[in-house]
Amino acid sequence: MNAMVVHPPHAKTDRLSWFKTFSDFLVIALILLVYWGITEYLHSQRMEIAQQPLVNDFYLVDYYRINPASDYKFRYVPLRVTNISATQLSFVRGNYGHNKPASMDKHVQFDAVLNYNYFNKESLQVSRAEFNQWVDEGIVYDASRPEGIYINGWIVLRPMEAVIGSERNERFLAAAPSR
Repeated sequence: MNAMVVHPPHAKTDRLSWFKTFSDFLVIALILLVYWGITEYLHSQRMEIAQQPLVNDFYLVDYYRINPASDYKFRYVPLRVTNISATQLSFVRGNYGHNKPASMDKHVQFDAVLNYNYFNKESLQVSRAEFNQWVDEGIVYDASRPEGIYINGWIVLRPMEAVIGSERNERFLAAAPSR
C-alpha cells in the first residue's frame, strides 16, 4: 500500500500569512541595514582624508577638547589646512562654532567660508602625530576635501586659494617618499 501524506489545506496559507505579517519588518530592517552600510562607507571615506591631509582639506573638530580655554558652548568648529610638511600641519580655525556636532554642509552653507572673518587670522601648528591622535580620539569627527573650489556644491575656496593649495600639494607629494 502506498502511504500518502496529506497536508492540511491551511499549512500553505499559514506560512503565507506569517510572511505577510513580518514582511514589513523585514523591509524596514533591510532599509536600516542599507542605510547603516552607506553611512559607514561614507564615514570611512571621510576618515581616509584625515589619514593623508592635504592643503585646503576641511576638518570638523571639537575644539574645546583641543583648547579647554576656548568657548565651551560653541565648541564644534571647522579647521582648514593651510600648509603641510612631513612632520607639521598648519590650520586656520573657523570663528563660527556650533553647540553640537554639525555636518559639513551646515558649516559651509551659503558660501559662508568666503566671509572675510570666517577664519581666525592666527595659524594653529600641529604635529602629524598629534593630529593622528585627534583622529583616533574622535576629536576630528568629519573631514572633506574640496573638489576644485566646492564642497557639496557650496563654494569654500577662492580660485587663487585653490591654485596655491594645489601647487603646495603637488610639491609635498613629489617630495614625499612613495608609500
